[in-house]
Amino acid sequence: MAICSFCESPCSETEIQAYGRCSFCQKKYTAITLSLEDYAKFTDTTAVYPNAGSGDNLELFYLACGLTNEAGEVAGKIKKLFRDGRSSITRDDIASECGDVFWYLCRLCHVLGFNPQTVIDANRQKLLDRQERGTLHGSGDKR
Repeated sequence: MAICSFCESPCSETEIQAYGRCSFCQKKYTAITLSLEDYAKFTDTTAVYPNAGSGDNLELFYLACGLTNEAGEVAGKIKKLFRDGRSSITRDDIASECGDVFWYLCRLCHVLGFNPQTVIDANRQKLLDRQERGTLHGSGDKR
């Protein structure tokens, strides 16, 4: 017998090995739209790499490299779109890569203990402040 990390109810070891959660939560999380925080929690069930869930520097390094790699794949798709024209790459191809970027970004937020919605809200406030002060252009974190 195992305990589902999402609903904390007892379930079989087989369910946990197959889905990372009980079959009830598997159906729930595949049939609904998730909040950013729930999506970040969901990444726990799909995080299969060395030191996953440890929050140590090795995990942060892995996630930063993965984020950079996936962002590069987005850029690569757009490069091919530019080079070869619309017939070679679809918007869905690019969206799929953006989803991979989003997974790594949410995973990184979750491992660092940040709610992704809080990160987005803080970034929005920072940009609104810069817009109000006329400092959207330029460089530097503290402009």
